[in-house]
Amino acid sequence: LQDIVTTLAEVPTLLQVAKEVKPRPPTTCDCFAARVESTSARFGHHKAVIFEGKTLTWSELNALANRYAAALRERGLVRGDAVSLVMENRMEFLATLIALNKLGVIAALINTNLTGRPLIHCIKITGSRMCVFGEERLEAIEQVRSYPELIGIENWLFVPDARKEPCPDWAVNMEEAAAQKDSTNPPQTDQNTLADIALYIYTSGTTGLPKASVISNRRFLLSSALSYKGGLKCKEKDCIYLCLPLYHGTGLFLGVGAAFTTGACMFIRRKFSGSNFLSEVREHGATCFIYIGELCRYLLNV
Repeated sequence: LQDIVTTLAEVPTLLQVAKEVKPRPPTTCDCFAARVESTSARFGHHKAVIFEGKTLTWSELNALANRYAAALRERGLVRGDAVSLVMENRMEFLATLIALNKLGVIAALINTNLTGRPLIHCIKITGSRMCVFGEERLEAIEQVRSYPELIGIENWLFVPDARKEPCPDWAVNMEEAAAQKDSTNPPQTDQNTLADIALYIYTSGTTGLPKASVISNRRFLLSSALSYKGGLKCKEKDCIYLCLPLYHGTGLFLGVGAAFTTGACMFIRRKFSGSNFLSEVREHGATCFIYIGELCRYLLNV
């Protein structure tokens, strides 16, 4: 009887999930950047992301993404192009990701631990026209940018971080390029369909060089819907603790994707820290945690 009651209690959630994942025609216009715009309109003054002592509201995050999108569009990017993104977990990673999706440009999310030949391979196989990289990955990019395989990269776009290293003369400072751009929503977002490719996410490369998995707008939105409806059950008052690398699907789909639609706040860490976990959860009122099982063992150990 207890099992029956427990199962019946989940019926409303199951019905909501079924409604959310109901098939829609592939030509339906929708994407995760459109969800951010909608969330910004509804919860503009709510916190969107907390990172290393800094906070952005949903309006501020959306406006930053719009300025990035304008700067990228000015450099000639159009719907269907691919851009490699090499950046650690931080606010600018999210802004760049949203900006590319607004333009219908495919973001190739590259493992920030890669260097040398594997890094060249991951940039090359997607046919990326440009590469957006963080200051924290400057050394790795500088070592490979001159290789013949990457001669097709039209622009290297540098995003400042700790501001210890200046933008090199062979790259464009993304922060400066976007500073004075229009912060209103670009019209291209409304043209993106469920069938359009949103992302390339790479395999780990344990059996050879990494391979790029194709992620459509539909797949991203479905995965996110299963998370915020059936898993996290989060709303705009929740705070999601994110410490997994966002170039992988677990943290990106289940955490970031859930926040994009519901308006939940994201607390972002570059990397997991067992010793700081509980204090950060308490300080920021985190109510949800995206993890892999190994992290629980680390938490128990500390």
